[in-house]
Formats: sequence, structure tokens, C-alpha cells
Amino acid sequence: MILGIDVGGTKTEAVLVNRNGEVLSFERGKGANYQTIGEQEAFERINGIVVSIAKNANIGLAQIEDCFVGAAGADFDYDYEIIDRIIKRLGLNKYGFDNDGLIALRSGTLKDPGILVTCGTGSINYAYNGREISRKGGFSQFFGEKLGAWYVSKLVASAATRSMDGRGYATLMKEMIEEKAGMSIPLLMNFEYHDNSYRGPEPVRILVSSLFEAANRNDLMAVKILVEIAEEVIGIAKSFLIDMEFEKPIKLILEGTVFKVADKMLIEMISNGLGNGFEVIIPLQDPVIGAALISMEREGWNLTDEVVNTLISQYKVKKDEFMRKESLT
Repeated sequence: MILGIDVGGTKTEAVLVNRNGEVLSFERGKGANYQTIGEQEAFERINGIVVSIAKNANIGLAQIEDCFVGAAGADFDYDYEIIDRIIKRLGLNKYGFDNDGLIALRSGTLKDPGILVTCGTGSINYAYNGREISRKGGFSQFFGEKLGAWYVSKLVASAATRSMDGRGYATLMKEMIEEKAGMSIPLLMNFEYHDNSYRGPEPVRILVSSLFEAANRNDLMAVKILVEIAEEVIGIAKSFLIDMEFEKPIKLILEGTVFKVADKMLIEMISNGLGNGFEVIIPLQDPVIGAALISMEREGWNLTDEVVNTLISQYKVKKDEFMRKESLT
């Protein structure tokens, strides 16, 4: 058996898989990026998931042959040292890890080369051409990132606020945000200023959904924001072509919450802007599938189409079962 783990900033997922691709157990918990919650809390959250997944499968940790972890926050050498310390404490026989962008790329292409651009909690980009792996970005807005749910939400909130006080164009997003939040934008600003009195829907979800709804109604500011996102994605994809050679068509994997809920307008903007030679894909598989595939390869297992298809189909079943139980508790 092998264990694949996706340690994200918002959530952590793990899957236990055997040689045939059969999913023996699935577990999900809170995000465990040590950069935001600290080393000890990150260990406790990941360890709780590992202990739980082994217990659910009625096995001991010694029976897990290998584990691969995709870890948010794995950016620099000192990050790798800390993450290595965290995983080592789990008591697994053998493990490997890398940035969570790598497993997202693998879950999107499965076996083929391709380019990954993410727009989840944050953003990171990877490419694999069959011979080498390259990474671009994945740091912070201060150091040049122009994607990620928080960045996109900032653009929406800014457009709505500037519309409200007359500094910017009018936008439908202002009324949409206030209706979804159940309060005016000035009151919603309490969230930004860390006033714990706000108990409404999650603000990022409100802002992102308002963006796509407004764009679908040809709202000028919403469309301008989508253009900015599309231009950034296209720029990232083409930057990899400067350093690497790919056979066409090139798979462009768009991973992350923003892309998964995106209106087709944004995806078509990106596809049309790239032109011929690219195949734009919104992956159906979660990144943890990529972690499992990498771990299976590390063990030298034969990843036939049957094994990969079994992994994908059984993962969906196990995850759905888990989510149903969670909704009842």
C-alpha cells in the first residue's frame, strides 16, 4: 500500500491505495501549511489524518510502503527542512515530498507532459515536458503573483468599493456582493479589519461568485478582471515555452477553486488567447490523485490505464462516502 497526501492552505486530503489502484481509505481535514499555522500545529493536523486513515483501513503504519506529500509552502530550502522534519515525525517507512503544485500538475495530465497554472488559495505554476520539470512563481503578491482566490477577491472588492464612492466605473458587483453578504460593503470591511463580529457567508466565495455572475451580464469591471486573469494565465503558459520544448498540442491544466467555478467565458478567453497548439483542461481529479501516482511510481508499480482508471473511479466513491458522512455530523 502507498499513501498520497495533499497538504493545502485550506484543506488536507489523503488517500490510501494498493497496487491495483484500489482506494482503501480517504481522509480529509483542515489545511496544514506550516507557514500559516506553525510547525507543531501542521504536524498535529497531518498526523491526525495519517492515524485516522490507517485506522479506517485497519492497518498499521508499517504496512504503508511509501508516502508522497504535496505540501503548500514548500518554496525555499528552509521550507523543505521544516516540512521534512514534520513528515519525519509521522513515523512512516519511506516518504518523499515537494510543492503541492507538482501533484496538481500530475493529477491533471496523469501520464502526459503539460503546463499547470493554479488559482486556488494562492497560485503556483509547473511544467513537465517529458524530460524536465520547471517551476515559476508561487510566492506572494508582493513578489509578483497575480493569481489566487485572494488576489482575485481583492480586485473584485476594489472595483465594488471604487464604484461605491465614485472613483471607478459603476459595477453590478457592488449590489451582488451586498445582497449575498446581507450587509453593505462598509460593514463587510469588518472582515478585512479582522472584526470577528462578521458571521455571514465566506467573503472570498461571495466575491468570486459575484465576479462571474456580473461578467455573464457583460459588466465592464467584471469583464476587465477576467481579461486580467486571462492575460496572466497566457503569459505564464508562454513563459514556459521560452525555457522548454513541448510537443503539440500542449496540455494546459487550470487547477484551483477559481478555475473550477469559473464561467466558460474565462476559459474561452484563455483558450482563444493562446491560439492553436494548446488544449485547456480543467482537471476532474483532485491533486491528491497526483500524490498517489507519484508514490506508486516511486515503488516501481506498473501504472497501466486499468490501474489509473481504478484509482480515479474508486477515489470518487470513497470521497463521496466521506463527504456524506461529514454532512451528517
